[in-house]
Amino acid sequence: MNETQFNAYKKAEDACMAKAFKVVLNKDVKNRMDVFKMHFDLNKQLTTRRIDGDAELVRLAATFGDCLKGKGYAITSLKPSDLAGRGEKAMLAQVGKIGKEQGTSWPELTAAQARPYLVKEIKDALDDLECGKEFYARYSPVKTAVDQEVEAQLPL
Repeated sequence: MNETQFNAYKKAEDACMAKAFKVVLNKDVKNRMDVFKMHFDLNKQLTTRRIDGDAELVRLAATFGDCLKGKGYAITSLKPSDLAGRGEKAMLAQVGKIGKEQGTSWPELTAAQARPYLVKEIKDALDDLECGKEFYARYSPVKTAVDQEVEAQLPL
């Protein structure tokens, strides 16, 4: 597609999406970005209420966080939703740091260069599972229910 065709396609797609969301879900949207924003906002709202507001998850998160702190991990938040994403966030931050040092968004490493990071990531994951086994048993079904409700209300 050339630029003119692409712009015409996007305009038609946005109009189609707006009509479909109005007819099927009775929601007013202008384009796909509106849908993404609404999806994100609903996910955040339900996560705050059903995950971070769940007294049992908050209690389990405190125990989980204390265990990880005892193993030497820096824990910046004990909110259940933050704690559940801690490992992935830490690994992505490491990738970003290495990439920045290399002047790229995604680093290129040889197997020998990558091995120490892999060892660290495996240890982190095992510690996360050991410390969080009770937490994840409660968190996972609640997170799945939140994700399913968001998708049912605002399908992407």
